[in-house]
Amino acid sequence: MDRICYTSKMDYIPSVIQSINKEADMQIDFVTYTENIRRLMVLANPTILLFDIEGIEKSEVQHTITYLKQELPEVSIIILTAPVHEDSALWLIEAGIDSVIEKKEHIHTHIVSTIRTAAEGHFIMPSKLISPLLSELQELKAANFDIFYRRLYEYDIELSKREAEVAYLMKQGLKNGTIAKKLQLSEGTIKVHVNHIYKKFPIKRRRNVIELLNKIMVEKNLQLPTY
Repeated sequence: MDRICYTSKMDYIPSVIQSINKEADMQIDFVTYTENIRRLMVLANPTILLFDIEGIEKSEVQHTITYLKQELPEVSIIILTAPVHEDSALWLIEAGIDSVIEKKEHIHTHIVSTIRTAAEGHFIMPSKLISPLLSELQELKAANFDIFYRRLYEYDIELSKREAEVAYLMKQGLKNGTIAKKLQLSEGTIKVHVNHIYKKFPIKRRRNVIELLNKIMVEKNLQLPTY
């Protein structure tokens, strides 16, 4: 039996309630969103939370989701939101939500399937948000490479830009063939770059180089091996 808790500052959507009540394996309760919502949610201990975020400050939404995910790690949080423009949902994903659904006229026709899908560990979001989300992820990926490249410089590890790109992918555990495809280079060219990278470190074996590259990314004042 899925225990569903529906919380909102706005009016509840009757068609959503009716659709859920038709399901024999779903039980729905209602909690008005107030300053005590986090404590009330923990006491209710639902398996599914329908969280209507309309009229709630972004920072408050983030804090509530993060808190509930810490206190109720098994809960699946489905966000209900007013129809959105092509805006990023990354902040919601980072907070730990499990699906996003727009409050459109026919929401009742797919609310049950969304609940079941989220309960199975899958993620659903409006298709128009996917492209902006992928773009933002690409920007974050580029930013992470820039940080990695700067950390190499800080440790006086002199790699060319291309060698740094190869090293960045190496530290993710990718094989030479996969790196070649990502950078649109031949595998032979990648091997040459990898050999150049090895020469910059006084350690042997790819695994050890990868471990060091990852330490460089996250640790400060790291003592590098010397020849």
